[in-house]
Amino acid sequence: RQNALMQLLEKKPDAMIIIGGYNSSNTTHLAQIAARHVRTYFLKSVESLISVHDMCCWDFESRSERHCSLPAGAGDASRLLRIGITAGASCPDNVIESVIRRLAELPAPSCSLRIKSMPLSFRLFTGQMGLAQAYARHAFTMGGEVADVMRLARLVNLVESYLFPKIITRRIMTDVPETEVNFLKAYARIARGFLTCKYKLSR
Repeated sequence: RQNALMQLLEKKPDAMIIIGGYNSSNTTHLAQIAARHVRTYFLKSVESLISVHDMCCWDFESRSERHCSLPAGAGDASRLLRIGITAGASCPDNVIESVIRRLAELPAPSCSLRIKSMPLSFRLFTGQMGLAQAYARHAFTMGGEVADVMRLARLVNLVESYLFPKIITRRIMTDVPETEVNFLKAYARIARGFLTCKYKLSR
């Protein structure tokens, strides 16, 4: 299996998917080898593949399962994404086949936002610049169905209106969305959620 993995890695895939049990030393070793060369997803079964942006993968650092997403471009029919797939010796062939079928069936995202400039995007998400300004300065690109892109843009504006006081949102937005509570109450609810363990930080 290691020789087959190295042959796959020589083809320079965009990502690797390793299938098998998390407690399998053989499969774990394959995932560790692959992770040294390319972005790697260690999955235990086809149920781990929920969507393009939601997969349950094993994280070696935290030694726990975490949610992750496929590389940018996954599900985009206009872009070729090369994904290598292998599995531990004890993994049944039908499990591998089901993962391959599931990958082929994953729906394309209806819209996407891709960061192009980290400094400008930082200014956007810290209230120093509005969405329209950041887009005009090529901080990011948005793609997909027009209606869904517009919904995403409105969502970003709405989130910013909850994060920042009106003195800031009026400066960075031409049309400030109405909010149900002011930003201080929103922060208080978030803080209460963390204090009561309703929300948890994830890596």
